[in-house]
Amino acid sequence: MVRPREFDRDEALDRATRAFWAKGYASTSTEDLLAAMNIGRQSLYNAFGDKRKLYLEALERYQRESSARNLERLNGSASPLGGIEALLLGLISKDDSVRALGCMGVSAVCEFGLLIRSW
Repeated sequence: MVRPREFDRDEALDRATRAFWAKGYASTSTEDLLAAMNIGRQSLYNAFGDKRKLYLEALERYQRESSARNLERLNGSASPLGGIEALLLGLISKDDSVRALGCMGVSAVCEFGLLIRSW
């Protein structure tokens, strides 16, 4: 009989995203992920597959959520200029720890170049 999952998958993915965002794919070990996600090795593999699949899911979620926020900023103003202003101001995080991480998408491109699409 399969045991029910004892952790919140979305929360674990958020924590993995933060770990990858801070260190990149290559520098984030499986042990780093297990500690950040607060789950066991088998739970990681059962829920996410392997490190590569987890990274791609984390990166996809990051990009999807970032794009959605940016579109909300652009479309939330009465004028196009106001939308652009809201977008640019919204890109600057008020949280120093988040601002220090930069953009996970840009970091992925720097780490993998164009290979990420076919990887």
